Amino acid sequence: MVDATPLIFPQLGPAYEALFPWAEALLRAVVGFALVPHGLRNTFGMFPSTGVLSHNLGQLAQQLDRDGYRPGKFWAPAISLTLLVAGPMLALGLFTRLAAGPIVIFLIVSNYE
Repeated sequence: MVDATPLIFPQLGPAYEALFPWAEALLRAVVGFALVPHGLRNTFGMFPSTGVLSHNLGQLAQQLDRDGYRPGKFWAPAISLTLLVAGPMLALGLFTRLAAGPIVIFLIVSNYE
């Protein structure tokens, strides 16, 4: 039987085991809460000096139409809900798998272009 992946610093093995549950929760919280400011900016116009052209759902829909994501009036609320609802759900650990689905799809599509 083969052991797990060898550790770079085997002396820290007990620390890795002790911190693993916290690291997973911290990663989930950081990813989830990182989506919220983007949703606030695109939906409500908060953080206006960030260099983004869309400051409300209408402008976001127009930008999505220009960029080829049609219909923008459908995708703008879908993106806002993903950022403002699924992000905090992921961060708080509520319905994590259900919340992670739209987030993964959103991040894959946004990185594709």
